[in-house]
Amino acid sequence: MKKAIIESIFYILVSVIFGIGVLILCGHNAGYEWFTAYIVEKTLSVDNLFVMYLIFEHFKTPKEYRHHCLFWGIIGVLLLRGIFIFSGVALLNMFHWLIYPLGLLLIYSGIKIYCSSEEDTEIHENKVVIFFKKHFKTLDKYVGNHFFFNGKATVLFIVLLMIETTDIVFAMDSIPASLAISKNPFVIFTANICAVLGLRALYFVLAEVVEKFWALKYGISIVLSFIGLKMICSHFVLIPTSFSLIFTALIIVLSMIISFKFQKLN
Repeated sequence: MKKAIIESIFYILVSVIFGIGVLILCGHNAGYEWFTAYIVEKTLSVDNLFVMYLIFEHFKTPKEYRHHCLFWGIIGVLLLRGIFIFSGVALLNMFHWLIYPLGLLLIYSGIKIYCSSEEDTEIHENKVVIFFKKHFKTLDKYVGNHFFFNGKATVLFIVLLMIETTDIVFAMDSIPASLAISKNPFVIFTANICAVLGLRALYFVLAEVVEKFWALKYGISIVLSFIGLKMICSHFVLIPTSFSLIFTALIIVLSMIISFKFQKLN
């Protein structure tokens, strides 16, 4: 736990320093966009931690194997995010009108998160895992931290597959949010990298208590809806990037304070 806390603080400090570097070298607007994207992605990553925790618990993954699984899971997440981000930027540059359906998607995501219940987060094997089990040889047990053993996929690989495919679902919220904040692929991708890189250490810090951040989902829903509205109205109302940064940070901080201050009402 001590190592995980130190590592988490280290990654956050490195991210802040990097963001200040973007602010100085690329200008205030790019810097504000970077910090806004980082805060949104970091918050969504914390929400993602809860799902990872449920996946590990569902498959009864021993704690000593979770570190190894998260390492490769995050490598896969970075590759997938890179593909989504650069493809998304290219599409928006070619078809500018896509900002409107993307804005509506963010508003829908915000409403969906706001209305979601604990029952919605129950873990069931998704179609990718079911397809894999049907067409490939698998073992119904863990073999150390190996993903494959004697030509068969272990349960740990199934867990990894669940984490990767679940992140694709999360990317449906986070990537449009980043694209709504900035059209600069460097800003978006580096903000995503910084938000995800410390996720493995952060998991071991927050895994047991992340469900106590009950108000965080309301903060996320407000931020996503705000960014979606900003995207749709970008041609009619110019909202300063600095305001977006302050608003996003304020909403997330308030939702965390409320989570700590008041216990969840049953």
